Formats: sequence, C-alpha cells, structure tokens
Amino acid sequence: MWVLRRTAVSLIGTVAAVALAAGACGGDDPDEPDGTVELDGTSWSDAAVDGFELAGTLEVTFADGSISVAGGCNTQTGAYHVDGDVLLAASLAATRKACPQELMAQDAWVADLLRSGVVVEVDGSTMTWSATDVTVTMQSR
Repeated sequence: MWVLRRTAVSLIGTVAAVALAAGACGGDDPDEPDGTVELDGTSWSDAAVDGFELAGTLEVTFADGSISVAGGCNTQTGAYHVDGDVLLAASLAATRKACPQELMAQDAWVADLLRSGVVVEVDGSTMTWSATDVTVTMQSR
C-alpha cells in the first residue's frame, strides 16, 4: 500500500510539473505571431516626420542584424534589436563628414532616437516609428 501511495504521489507531481511547463510554453504555436516586428532584409525611405523638421532625406536599411541610417549627411551603422515592438540601436558608428549644421543636427537627432528606442510598426509598405514627441513614417524601397 505504501509503494502504491508513493507512486501515485510521484505520478501526480510529474503530471503537475508537465502541465506547468506546458502552460509556461504557451504561445509557441508557429502559426501564432509572437508580436516581434521582423525588419531584417528591408529598406525604407521618403520619411515624413511629425515632431521634427527634416533638413534632408532619411534612408534606413536593415540587413543581417545591422541597421544603416543615412540622414542627409553621415551614414550611421550598428547592431539593432527589436523586442516585441520596440526598436533599439544602442551603439551606432558614423562616418565623419562635415556638413551644414542642420544636417549634422538631423544625424544627431536620429541617433538619439534610435538609442532611446522607438515603437516600430510595419503595415504593408509603410514603417512607422513612434516616440514620446515624434512620429516617423517611411515607405518601403
């Protein structure tokens, strides 16, 4: 009787552990999107910005885990990460061309924006970045 009771308790514990593990893995259905925006292999341009006056063009390319941003003067590149719907590029290297002040300011603005993180949304051929005081909308190239 003692062996039967110990086996039953062990079986109940195993079933509970399996059920808990299965519940923790919920959402792993490959047919259900996990909410992360996929940007790798895309290019964007023709930016329209609400909250900042662009002095030049803004072109963005995502490839192999890197982002490249041409903001009218210098090109900035670095690794990027998307967590859910937040795009972050914490460390960008840039070319060091001398340009008119408004283009240099635009380069600094876009670098600060990406370092801080933006909510990113892709809807067909339109990508939108949103932050506290700015919205950037670009078209697929």
